[in-house]
Amino acid sequence: MYGSVCQYLAAVFLLVGAASSRAYEAFTIVALPDTQNYVDSATNAPLFTQQTQWIADEFSGANTRNIQFVTHLGDLVSTGSDLTQWGRADASLSVLDSAGIPYGVLPGNHDLNDTGNKNTGTVNYVNHFGPTRFAGDAWYGGADPSGNNSYQTFRAGGYEFIHLSLEWRPADNRPQRTPSPIAWAQSVLDANPGTPVILSTHEYIDDNPAGRGAAGDALWEQLIDSNDQIFLVLNGHNHGAGGLNDGEYHQVSTNAGGNAVYEVLQNYQDYPNGGDGWLRLIEFDVPNNQISFETYSPVLGQFQTETTAQVGPFASQFSFDVDFVDRLGPATIPPSPPKPAREITFQQGVDEYTGTSDTKLQQIDPDSTFADLESIEIDSSSAKHGLIRFGQIIGDQPRQVPDDGSAVIRSATLVIHVFESGDPATVHEMLIAWEDDTATWNALGDGVQADDVEASSETIGIVSGATGDIEIDVTSSLQRWLDDPSGNYGWALLPTGDNGFDFYSAEGEFAPELRVSFDVVMDADLDGDGDVNDADFGLFFAAFSGPGVPSSNPSADLDSDSDVDDADFGLAFAAFTGAGSSAANVPEPTSAVLLTIGGAVLARRRRRVALS
Repeated sequence: MYGSVCQYLAAVFLLVGAASSRAYEAFTIVALPDTQNYVDSATNAPLFTQQTQWIADEFSGANTRNIQFVTHLGDLVSTGSDLTQWGRADASLSVLDSAGIPYGVLPGNHDLNDTGNKNTGTVNYVNHFGPTRFAGDAWYGGADPSGNNSYQTFRAGGYEFIHLSLEWRPADNRPQRTPSPIAWAQSVLDANPGTPVILSTHEYIDDNPAGRGAAGDALWEQLIDSNDQIFLVLNGHNHGAGGLNDGEYHQVSTNAGGNAVYEVLQNYQDYPNGGDGWLRLIEFDVPNNQISFETYSPVLGQFQTETTAQVGPFASQFSFDVDFVDRLGPATIPPSPPKPAREITFQQGVDEYTGTSDTKLQQIDPDSTFADLESIEIDSSSAKHGLIRFGQIIGDQPRQVPDDGSAVIRSATLVIHVFESGDPATVHEMLIAWEDDTATWNALGDGVQADDVEASSETIGIVSGATGDIEIDVTSSLQRWLDDPSGNYGWALLPTGDNGFDFYSAEGEFAPELRVSFDVVMDADLDGDGDVNDADFGLFFAAFSGPGVPSSNPSADLDSDSDVDDADFGLAFAAFTGAGSSAANVPEPTSAVLLTIGGAVLARRRRRVALS
């Protein structure tokens, strides 16, 4: 069976073209350009908050667009010396803070203390949006000494991204700073070689005249052209075309490495009401190698509809075809944490468990049984030995350790509650059968002998004799019994001194416990819904690594050999139940089932969701 399965899997992999890439969901970043004409008016200011609240609601709710990052492109305010305007900008962007959304922000020319005069500084910008604001955010990478330029990190679509937020005209180093904005940005790139970079700045390309102006050319020549990591540049500021085309333009440049850099302008400040809430949605559809741009207003609940077929590079809706692997490198899924171990506690009378047997053997009453006593004493002076066993712990029932070869013991702990302290006792595995209602000192031949006949001579644990819950590591016993459940004869507790200790028996106030933690290595139900169906196989395809290569999803490594390969798929197919079925024994999957699984993977792509 497995050979034919592997041949079929190879065919499916050819069909999907490295099926694991389908696991990388599309994601969206949001660009907020030039909010100056919102915050300079008490009437328009709520529209800025409507934008950020819509983003927060999406992020915290269904998040159908899978929003992962937000960038503000500068000109937060209209008058950089007006604290009322800064307070409004602060209140609107605080909505993103409350929702926990990573975002970048940068100063535009209106955010200077005197508009357009870099020598007047950015004290109000730094006080409101400098590094202190983001000090507790793990995604905030840091800022330059001025606080005007910063970077953020976020993971989406199988990639780790750096987002650079650079001030208005970063190539114009006024007042003189060391390092300059460009030198600081270069240091960030040098410290993170190969990491894809999105760069946001205030002024870069224009819509009239279309293309890069002097400020954009300076940034291109001093930073972007020679750093192949930078693949997308976003800016606001310019809005000279007028009409429906106002404030929107895009172009593609080729850097020194011969690769594309996508450059996009968005600025809606001259629309009615300070901008009518228009913002830019940028979707990275990694599975389909495309970056798509849309202009949307959560205030109006509308999209702008102009396409490149209608208005060329001034469009509101357009896309770039991007070979993500070629341009950004291979995507990776971060390793999934392994499934937590399963844990079962066996204790008499708890969860309907009734399999505990325990008793003592006493030399002065050599033919007496003590199965019904509520406590057991262990000591040498009166020759008292203890026996304890947990039966029915391995099997095919829900509250048993599986006996089908799928379980691996992580740990096993015997817990007894000592209420009267004394000298320690040693713990040994019993090697012969006994019953608590018939076991006596004489029946076992002068009590228990740790002679590798009645009990193992190996001491697997020590009971300290101190009062309280005493834990004894019995992992080695459980591992042996898992291989041979018929060898479970429990343990003997043998004294080491004349001062005995007492602990509660299964009939006592605090019955002994056996706590077992184990993994199920053949658990093919990766999505945890109680069956093994095509949804689980989609996860297997995403986790496939090949022989000897560590997988991104340890849970799919069914044979526990540190990779996910054909052998694991064979085990998964053997476990196939179909949707809604939890049957343990199922027939071999048919070709129709295999085709269904392959089709499910081929169809696994994110559907675009229209916003209203």
